[in-house]
Amino acid sequence: MADVMEYAEKWRAALEPNDPYEAWIMTPTFTNDPNTPDFYWVGAWETMSIMGEGWDAYQVNENAAAVDREFQGSVTCDTNTLWSSTQIKEN
Repeated sequence: MADVMEYAEKWRAALEPNDPYEAWIMTPTFTNDPNTPDFYWVGAWETMSIMGEGWDAYQVNENAAAVDREFQGSVTCDTNTLWSSTQIKEN
């Protein structure tokens, strides 16, 4: 996990100022499934349009690309999933 958090710090520093992307690292605290990943990297944008703009900017960000290349091989990422959500309660 120390490697993941080191990557997260470098990655965050490589993002553009005021980047609208938000991210969380989630770790399971209990599971009965031995195949559960060690952690999940979960990211979010306010809208799909903002996501598209942010993704376009990320793809040309050389600092982020360098950090990503450094981290490759440290973890196995066998699934990428795009979800949408609907808030049903606030507070």
